[in-house]
Amino acid sequence: MPKVGMKEFTYDQDGMNKANEEARRTGLPVEYEDRNYAQYNAGGRVLNPGRLYEKAMERTKAKRAGTPAKKAAKKKAAKK
Repeated sequence: MPKVGMKEFTYDQDGMNKANEEARRTGLPVEYEDRNYAQYNAGGRVLNPGRLYEKAMERTKAKRAGTPAKKAAKKKAAKK
């Protein structure tokens, strides 16, 4: 939708002509509404950031819990 200053004009040939006339009269540029909706194409679910943090913490705790056992197993294997 063309816009000049605070005035909005219809998105047809008549509205475009009026917007151009208003722009010439006032010296302000004609601004067009951004019709780029590509950012929404990716889709996907919007997750709660708290849940992401909780899952990351669970994975970290699980890794830390398994680390000493893995090191102990490696030491045993190295001694044999």
